[in-house]
Amino acid sequence: MPVAAARPQIGIVEWARRARSAELTSRAIADALGHAAIAADDPTARVALLDRARRHGWCAEQWASVVPVLHDVDLDAVATIDVPALRAASEDSGLASDADVAAVWEGWANEAGSVADAPFAFVIERALRELRPEGSR
Repeated sequence: MPVAAARPQIGIVEWARRARSAELTSRAIADALGHAAIAADDPTARVALLDRARRHGWCAEQWASVVPVLHDVDLDAVATIDVPALRAASEDSGLASDADVAAVWEGWANEAGSVADAPFAFVIERALRELRPEGSR
């Protein structure tokens, strides 16, 4: 009896769009937090903002590492995915909630199902760990 091959629940194009939008969202948040840190008068607040900016910058790099090269899809045209939390985070990065962004990524992790989805699930796991208050320390 032949064994059925495991099929990914989400196609490579959709994962590419998600990874690209997560990268852009994290970069926008990191940039906004960096600008807010420069404007902050309180040294403690400045350090906290810079720490969050660093974390989001790191997450952006993690997401960039799994964006596949798709020759027939223009991923540069992707601004954000149609998820309110990511759209809000990229449009108003200063008010972005780490919890809202993490909730989107956790939802994606729940949708990941096969070996083909493993690189994306691995980045989600690492990025979520980084956004926790205690971080990856």
